[in-house]
Amino acid sequence: MRGNILRSYRELLTLLKRLPNDAQSAAGKEAKNEILAHKHETDSLKITDLHKQLIAKISFLRMTTTRRPGERSIQASGIFILRGGDLVEAESSSEQRAIGNQVNMSDFKQRHNTLLKRQHFGREPPSSHGKLF
Repeated sequence: MRGNILRSYRELLTLLKRLPNDAQSAAGKEAKNEILAHKHETDSLKITDLHKQLIAKISFLRMTTTRRPGERSIQASGIFILRGGDLVEAESSSEQRAIGNQVNMSDFKQRHNTLLKRQHFGREPPSSHGKLF
C-alpha cells in the first residue's frame, strides 16, 4: 500500500510541473504537507480514503493540464503477455511464439473451430459459417 501511495505522490508531483510557475510551488507545498501530515496514519480505511483523494487530484490534473511536447504518459502501462497461464509484463519475442519451423495445421483447425463455437455461445456454428477448408 505504501508503495502505491508513493507512486501516486510522484505522479502528482510530475503533473504539478505542468502548472504555471506561481501555482506550481504552492500546490507542491500543499501536496507535501498533506502527505507528511498523514505519514504515521495506521487506520487502513483512512489510508484508503486518503489514497482515493490523491488519485482524484491526479485525475483532475490529467484532465485540466496539457502535456508538454515530448512528455511521456505517466500512467502505469506496459506490454502484458500470457505465459504459462500467468499474465506477466514483458517484451514479447517471436522466438517464443513460434517453436521451430514446423506448423501443425490440425492444431490450428481445432483452435479455429473452438473459437467459432465460442462465438456462437457454445453451440455448433451453422454449417456454412466460417468453415476452414
